[in-house]
Amino acid sequence: MTLLLPLFMAREAAAQSETKKATPPADHPLAGYRAGGFFLRDEKDLFILYPSLDLQIDHYNYFGPGVGDTNLKSTFAFRRTRLTFAGEFLKDWTFRLELEMGRTALDNLNGRDETSAAAPGAAPTATSGQYAPAQTARVVAQLVGAWVGYRVHPALNFRVGQALTSFSMENSTPPRSLQFMEKSLATRVLGSQVANGVDLHGLLWGTLGEDIVTYTVAFVNGAGPNRLDTDGRGDLMTRVYVRPLSTVSGIGELKGLHFGGSFSYGSRDPTWTHYDYNAMTTQGNYAFWRPNYRNSLIGRNVHVVPANNQIAAAGELRVPFSIFDLMAEVVYVDNGTREVVEGYQSQNPAYGPGTLGFGHMHGFGYYLHGGVWLFGPRTGGRIGETFKPARLNLSKPDSPHESSLQAMVRWEQVSLRYDGYSKTSAVTATGAPAFTGVGPYDGDIKVNAISGGLNYWATRHIRLTAQWTTYLFPDSAPPTPTHPGGPVCDAVACANRAQAPAQSLPGTPSNVPQSQLEARDNGHSLHELLFRAQVTF
Repeated sequence: MTLLLPLFMAREAAAQSETKKATPPADHPLAGYRAGGFFLRDEKDLFILYPSLDLQIDHYNYFGPGVGDTNLKSTFAFRRTRLTFAGEFLKDWTFRLELEMGRTALDNLNGRDETSAAAPGAAPTATSGQYAPAQTARVVAQLVGAWVGYRVHPALNFRVGQALTSFSMENSTPPRSLQFMEKSLATRVLGSQVANGVDLHGLLWGTLGEDIVTYTVAFVNGAGPNRLDTDGRGDLMTRVYVRPLSTVSGIGELKGLHFGGSFSYGSRDPTWTHYDYNAMTTQGNYAFWRPNYRNSLIGRNVHVVPANNQIAAAGELRVPFSIFDLMAEVVYVDNGTREVVEGYQSQNPAYGPGTLGFGHMHGFGYYLHGGVWLFGPRTGGRIGETFKPARLNLSKPDSPHESSLQAMVRWEQVSLRYDGYSKTSAVTATGAPAFTGVGPYDGDIKVNAISGGLNYWATRHIRLTAQWTTYLFPDSAPPTPTHPGGPVCDAVACANRAQAPAQSLPGTPSNVPQSQLEARDNGHSLHELLFRAQVTF
């Protein structure tokens, strides 16, 4: 308490200063538009509401060897349709409620989701199963963010609820402000320990020295959005970044130069953690690595589940100057896993037969980003500061916005090593897997990607994006040989690699076109041409 006393005294002095200020002029509207957003307030600013909308409509196109023979097809899609209600009350309290109204997706993609094995009272047979309709529209509305915060002092703020976690610069940037359509592989695949980087957490944050130093410390559930902490362990996340030139005048955009780092440590109790490890996807949502596979040795589906220590560290750099914007981040992870037969996830791994063993995912990813504003002002909002709530300032005049055009390029790489545990090759008399020590099967999850894109801002609320990305999967290989002596990886080992779409093609030469066979052996790439129309306010 002694350490906090100066902060409380400074806050009290600031509050007394506020009371001496005159009532806001009568010509300040109680509702209106300012600084890119709408507001509704009372006369004394004791309550301020900021309603907002995020609408992102995408079009995905896929190219590359063998891609035309896979299920990757050109399509329109709603990426985000979000309504948000944020605000301030009683001067020092803030809140945010963010609702996702539904994104485009399909249920029962392959028509294999069984709804019943047989009629009630009847014994199941090979033909008695009933299945859900295939390729039905998935309608999912969910809570994306909900939190309440309290400001003691600029150096000491509290927040509790669900929001983007404050690990890495990109993951601390709202989706509407990302320069490319989605986060980089490094921060999406490695830096987001939970789905979309969103989790329930308590956050302590503050700024020091007129925004020169910003810090965050969070205790996070670690289980992902809208999910209870299943093992009571959670994660500790911290991020610190420095803007050494923020108080220097006359240097233009370079005032925003910043560098910093993040660290996360957590643990998953194998006895109580049953959900899958995160899938790894491209910006167009192609999954090049999934946390489940078919174990050919036992003929059973196997899931990769987080287990034991989960460690991540990241470094970040942003250099805005003149019309240029340079950014870079590197992320390292060291995560434990458990491989368990489907249906046995909840069985205690200490004595249950379903756990085949424990694995280990470790490695790094990074990206290098360069942007140039070809004309017009910089647009897009704050980078890396989504945890800082909006504040209404009616005394500052609102500047008109001109249209602008930005060109971008990004190089990114992921290099992970998955040390899988030994796989079983037998079952017990009851049909449960029996560990026999076959293996181990390890794999390298390697992806290289280069992207280029354009952002056209018609206004600060309307953005049109076009981008191209080429992904290379240097270690991908088919699970069975296309020709005798051809490239192949064991069906189990393939599950531990980053796979290109062509490796999923069938490999029976008698009834498969030669072009597919060539792609299956030599197709290690995927090209994505993506478009987005975005409306935000």
